[in-house]
Amino acid sequence: MVQKIKAPAGTGARDTIVKSRYENKREPAKRASPWAASEKFNEQLFSIKLSELPPLPRIDGSFFPTNAAVDNYLVSLHERLEGVDRICRRIWQIKGEPVTPEFVREVLERKVMAQIDAVEGASVTRASATDLTRWGHAWAYLAEEVGNLKSGIVNRYTREIEELAPSIVIADAEVERKGIRTHRKRGPDLKTHSERAKFEDRLRSELGAIRDQKEKEAVSTVDELQRRFSDYRIWTILSKTEQDELLDTDFKPRAYARELTASHFGVTTEAIKKSRQKLLR
Repeated sequence: MVQKIKAPAGTGARDTIVKSRYENKREPAKRASPWAASEKFNEQLFSIKLSELPPLPRIDGSFFPTNAAVDNYLVSLHERLEGVDRICRRIWQIKGEPVTPEFVREVLERKVMAQIDAVEGASVTRASATDLTRWGHAWAYLAEEVGNLKSGIVNRYTREIEELAPSIVIADAEVERKGIRTHRKRGPDLKTHSERAKFEDRLRSELGAIRDQKEKEAVSTVDELQRRFSDYRIWTILSKTEQDELLDTDFKPRAYARELTASHFGVTTEAIKKSRQKLLR
């Protein structure tokens, strides 16, 4: 329906303008800020917790990149990245916020990648001041491994996002313009669900045995624990600091096993819970 109305006198407009009935349509809802997750994240607490992680070896004048030195550095880097991921998740859980694709992409991936970028920058600076004819192969090895690590991080968080939001929606404007149809991606198969459940069960059993030894005061050091339970998988997962915390802090084997399993598979604790539910059906 078209309504004709008179333009106000003296406006210089035409005597008659056409007003569509659609002009009064309610304004569309504004999109949420693309940085909503990062805006909610407690940066101050993150900085405090980050400072508690063991520092990486410095890539300075005292660092000579032999292959052995690079391997040791990469082990430390892996442990630090796992620590950053764990800190971010705990801070988010303290706020009572659910893990969402936005949190994974805007907080987890950005925080972890920032650590790798810092390493890349330091290594490039140090390499420029090094005799590349002598140490060039080791710098190339470090650069290659860091590149592989970055690709692995991106793939890990992409898988987690797909778990959280199986149907990846393309930007509305592109969908509307191109008429693209999105399809729901299939989730993990039963084999993957089973692997997650078995891994969690093993860690829960190991952590339960460790807690029992601690409560009985049968051991006083981590070295004693490792000698007693030398075949435990938990020693290959936890950093040195986290291993020490097994004796220094209280923990619940079931909850801790789930958290470690989720971190190991690059998914959320909710995804591990869903895997168990799938196996019960």
